[in-house]
Amino acid sequence: MRPRGGHREHRLVELPGGGFATASVELKTFGSRRSVYAYLRYQIGPRTKSTYLGEVRSATRLQALKNGWRLARERGLLKIE
Repeated sequence: MRPRGGHREHRLVELPGGGFATASVELKTFGSRRSVYAYLRYQIGPRTKSTYLGEVRSATRLQALKNGWRLARERGLLKIE
């Protein structure tokens, strides 16, 4: 899911050594549990970094993805212009 119409500049994560990476929100469920968890994913060189955002509760996948992006913004994980 891409926030605000998918504009790349709204999905940037600042990297520890400088520079930026384009992020995405991934939704996961574990086992037979109905809980859905959001993770922020981005690449650092050949490796993919995944940061836990939290449990997202919603009736639809689209709303769960929006909630994941909201959590990432609230935690200051995205470069906001």
